[in-house]
Amino acid sequence: MTTFFLRGYDLSDFYSSTGSVTVSPGDVIQLAPTWDAASDYLQVNVTDDEGTFHGDANSDEVGSDSNQFGTIKDSAGNTLASGQIYLEERITLSDGEGNIVYVYVVEMGGGEQAVLTNPPIVPGVTYSVSAVDNVDTSLGTVPNYNDFSWSPYDAAIGQTYDGGAFSDQIEAGGGNDTVYSGGGADTVYGGDGNDTIYYGTGGATQSDGDTVYGGEGDDVIDDVGGAEYVYDDTLYGEGGNDILYGGGGDDEIYGGAGGDFIAGETGNDELFGGEGADQISGGEGYDIIVGGAGDDMLSGGADDDVLVFQDGSGIDVITDFDMRDDDLNGVTNDQFDVSALTDANGNPVNAWDVVVSDDGTGSAVLTFPNGESVTLWGVSPTQVDTAPELYSIGIPCYVSGTRIMTPSGEVPVEDLRAGDQVTTLGAGPQPLLWHGKRCLGRDILAEHPELLPVLIRNGTFGNRGDLLVSPQHGIYVPDPRISPDAGAHRVFARAKHLVSTQAGVRVAWGKREVCYHHLLLPRHAVIIANGALSESLYPGRFALSGFDRVARAELFGLFPALEAILRVPRTAFDPVKADLVTTQLYGPPAHPYLTGARCAVMAGSPANTRW
Repeated sequence: MTTFFLRGYDLSDFYSSTGSVTVSPGDVIQLAPTWDAASDYLQVNVTDDEGTFHGDANSDEVGSDSNQFGTIKDSAGNTLASGQIYLEERITLSDGEGNIVYVYVVEMGGGEQAVLTNPPIVPGVTYSVSAVDNVDTSLGTVPNYNDFSWSPYDAAIGQTYDGGAFSDQIEAGGGNDTVYSGGGADTVYGGDGNDTIYYGTGGATQSDGDTVYGGEGDDVIDDVGGAEYVYDDTLYGEGGNDILYGGGGDDEIYGGAGGDFIAGETGNDELFGGEGADQISGGEGYDIIVGGAGDDMLSGGADDDVLVFQDGSGIDVITDFDMRDDDLNGVTNDQFDVSALTDANGNPVNAWDVVVSDDGTGSAVLTFPNGESVTLWGVSPTQVDTAPELYSIGIPCYVSGTRIMTPSGEVPVEDLRAGDQVTTLGAGPQPLLWHGKRCLGRDILAEHPELLPVLIRNGTFGNRGDLLVSPQHGIYVPDPRISPDAGAHRVFARAKHLVSTQAGVRVAWGKREVCYHHLLLPRHAVIIANGALSESLYPGRFALSGFDRVARAELFGLFPALEAILRVPRTAFDPVKADLVTTQLYGPPAHPYLTGARCAVMAGSPANTRW
């Protein structure tokens, strides 16, 4: 008699679509992803007078070979079962990629005690059941004892994991592992060590991509064999200096800690460098790139990309920022997102917070208030050294981004587009017909100080945060001529007239650059900006004459009738006639305007003479 020392698996370590080892063709089986050959095995010792492991051909729960006796112990050496032993059935599994595994259920006295496989089954890989057979010599399903080689899947050492065509969950553990996830929407955990992980095709749709966690160590995560599958994958480098390739599809890639290399390749990707000095390349597609902490080297690649900078972003370089404006909308193809960058007081940064300099080779360096900076290779400082130019690349011009109330909440004014709904007082939501802007640089403001913005301090008119408006902008206030009750009658008071009559309102003399935004609705209306009630654009003669030729051409191209407002002869200019023309073509103001003299009289002070 010879004793054969085999190692197998506990039945409780298997998952199946039926919830047990009783399965039929078409069901699926998976060994637990966390199963570890070093600690989770069962020791199956069989004493026999021959080299074949027989089954229960007569189905009498005794076994076909009365000379087969066995003992089953756990990995700690505790005896779980002993007695006459046999194989109940053979289950044939396929991983969908041509790899076959035979699973044998070991019984003693009619009870299922353990599982043996040939070859070793890969933990976490999903297999499909293709056949279930009795273990019978006549069927050719009786194995030899030496068919059962032991599993190499010890989580503490490096090894190779092969996934299948179905959705797998592979946990490689420690060591320098190589993982091929195969088809299906897989999840892979590299664990410790310097791993190489090749993810493959995803599930039924493009969105059913793979999710890969590199873990600690310097990992390489890539499409299998250099192929490029069009699935939306999510890759996490985690610890170490990792190399990650997105391949096709709209991927999310997170470098994590360490100096990582990230390539989005094709598709509209979201790429996050995390900590460390990273190199990130968007490749083709409309990508969002976040360098994160550390000094990063960033490349948007082809198509229009957004590069995001946050507090603590470090000293970054963009190698190919696209300054072109292909769709002629006034903004560059590539864009900055600095909404998470703040100044020393915690306020969002704006154009006049940025210091523009030369890196010594002719490329622009943008330095932000807390020390973060971005060098734009190939972009000269003169291309980005004014507020309008900074606005065009995505850096806002308002102190904190004036927030306009919409049915879906407050939206920064610079983000509003024609067709968006704007909340109005009394008229409900109204569509935005046109969003114009006028940017004034330091030279113009120095020559024409009457164009400087008016600063309305936090809380002055119910506004949350400081509010910058143009001097002609109307603020909705109680009309003191009718009643001191704020809820009675209201009028518009122009911001410049409030400077000398209202505490908390002053000219922003220190501003060197500013962009004014103009929101045209179907009718003049009261809108809410930073919580304060103010006006939408009223296209009167004064407002229209203040636009540059480009803005007027755009507005009159959309609404040709408004051009007649400017046709009142200047030699015989009559404000009343001009107002009548505007009323006929567009409609009357939503509320009357107080004159400067009336504002001064109501406040008991002389009219402001600095304007």
